[in-house]
Amino acid sequence: MKKTRKILLFFLLPLILISVPLSSPALDFSKLKGMIDDEVIHLLEILPPDEFYPDASVIVVLDEKVDEVLAQRTCRSTLHTVFKVIKEGGKGYANVEIGYNSRRENIFVEYARTITPEGEILPMKDDVVTMATPYSNYPSYGEYKILTFSLPGIVVGSIIDYKVVIEKRRPTMEGEYASRFYFQGYEPAFLSRFKVIAPEDMDLRYYIRNPLKEFATSPKTYHEGGKKVFLWEYRNIPQIMPEYNMPPFSEIAFNIQGTTVRSWKDFFSWWNRLKDDKIEPDEAIREKVAELTGGLKDPGEKAEALFYYVETEIRYVSINLGKSGYEPTPAREVFENKYGDCKDKSTLLISMLKAAGVPAYYVLIPTRGVGRLIKDFPYPFQFNHCIVAIEGERKYQFLDPTGETYPFDYLPSEDQDRDALLFKGQQGIFTRTPLARPRENGVLYRQTIRIGPDGSIEVEKRSLDFGDVGAYNRATYMDCGPTELREIFEGAASALHPGAKLIDCSISDPFDFKRPFTKTYRFIAEDYCKRAGDLLIFQLPGVSYSCLTPVKEGRKYPIELCSVHFLRNEVEVDLPDGYGVYYLPKPVEIKTPYFDFCSSYRYEEGKIFYQGERIRKTTTIPLEDYPLYRKFCQEMERGSTDWVVLKKEKDFEGSRDLGTQGSSERQTL
Repeated sequence: MKKTRKILLFFLLPLILISVPLSSPALDFSKLKGMIDDEVIHLLEILPPDEFYPDASVIVVLDEKVDEVLAQRTCRSTLHTVFKVIKEGGKGYANVEIGYNSRRENIFVEYARTITPEGEILPMKDDVVTMATPYSNYPSYGEYKILTFSLPGIVVGSIIDYKVVIEKRRPTMEGEYASRFYFQGYEPAFLSRFKVIAPEDMDLRYYIRNPLKEFATSPKTYHEGGKKVFLWEYRNIPQIMPEYNMPPFSEIAFNIQGTTVRSWKDFFSWWNRLKDDKIEPDEAIREKVAELTGGLKDPGEKAEALFYYVETEIRYVSINLGKSGYEPTPAREVFENKYGDCKDKSTLLISMLKAAGVPAYYVLIPTRGVGRLIKDFPYPFQFNHCIVAIEGERKYQFLDPTGETYPFDYLPSEDQDRDALLFKGQQGIFTRTPLARPRENGVLYRQTIRIGPDGSIEVEKRSLDFGDVGAYNRATYMDCGPTELREIFEGAASALHPGAKLIDCSISDPFDFKRPFTKTYRFIAEDYCKRAGDLLIFQLPGVSYSCLTPVKEGRKYPIELCSVHFLRNEVEVDLPDGYGVYYLPKPVEIKTPYFDFCSSYRYEEGKIFYQGERIRKTTTIPLEDYPLYRKFCQEMERGSTDWVVLKKEKDFEGSRDLGTQGSSERQTL
């Protein structure tokens, strides 16, 4: 009988589903005619039910950008956005922020409104529109502003409809038009449109990134009212589902770059005109250079001294080139202000190096987070960062004075292994920054552990931090007082074992860049070892290795890691009197194209010695290699969390290092 019911239910289920409406009853949007755009009404009428978008918090009904290019390549951009809130998390989309440059652009809200689920129109109140100056503490960057407004009455089912106009009075690059538009985002788009209305004589160059297979990439072109029109329009754009360590958004999202710039030579000439008169050192700069380099003859030593001055004494204002503009502030002003963004700190460093007789050059770079440089398409605004290059004996050395806690000989990982543009004289040269060796970036942990007969442990743990790890920890600890420092290490000890008691702690000088940054602390952890009769069982505290990313069985995108690095643990364990080794984990060795891992224990004269190391050798894991990569990561994690077993010697029989017998576990990809 039960089986018969199951069969009937199986056949009736489709009929039951058909009888249940997919969403709440649709509104009669025709009642809104004359109050909102006819196209928006039509899109809302044919919009699929919410259930078609199970992973979305909003549905982008319309995402449109219309650029009307005017005389001298000035531009009027109209942004029209309509979306429907279908989950609680989508309510935040009603808080809108749009950045603009007040020196070159005007911005205003043409209209903004909420359409309630019942069909009522709630216009935005005038007093909710504000103009914020995010860098108000730095007058040099006061021209970058953010227009903000918030829509009223937002509930699940609300529709947001707003139109914003940006009038560019002066193009960023005089006489040239450049724009970018993303057809795809983290929410699904029902209709996405980019339209360029240009003078008849304008030649528009464009580059499509990450096109979706089912869509044509060529625009519809036509002539209207004495203008040439380029139109890209797509429906049913799937949303991008975020993944941990996915490639940069520009590398995976369907987007377009358009420009009138015909060659990189035009861009070189333009930027050379902006920068050439900015690096000349004045008397104050020359005096400071003489003070900092007095007694130094080697150009490298002079460069190092000047680098540390600009890095540590000139405050960094973290604004990318798109927000602050491309024109550098004169070096003398940066020196007086004692602050600057990337291009301004680079300007001062180049000026000081010039005064010291060390040739140095600007380098424009797209950092790791914004995607690769497209060298065969002269879109001028692919860069978000500016650094410095000096010539070595056989190659350039790249310096980033914005890092603040980085050593002279280590480039931040965001700048590594990137195509870049170097300006030497009036010439622009494509170059590539180096990828540091794994041994230059990472951490070496050294522990000594004394085990008591009661299973307690007393631990001294020291970490030596290099590269990015060292820079991060220097920044973290540079302003710590003794009370805060002790609290940090109390937390670290407790994380290794709940209830652990800190004995003492110390750090090295965060500004001693000649040595790795070092942290040392001692603690006692009672009842750390597990007791089982005459056995003491424990894991080495804080010794673990993880790839972090390969949790999911499958992925949509390759894994992009920020850097290569190493993680090494060296541990010495003093055994309690009367105990010997009953079991030690076997050696493990794993070699892959992406990382190497080894782990080994040995017993010698009443002590256990452990060495383990993971070396990450690359920053990219291709999608097709993910299953094997995940498998070996899991093997590594299991191999690094094994247990050591001690036993009282009076009952002990056999070899004291019984656990080290047998072959090692060796895996190769």
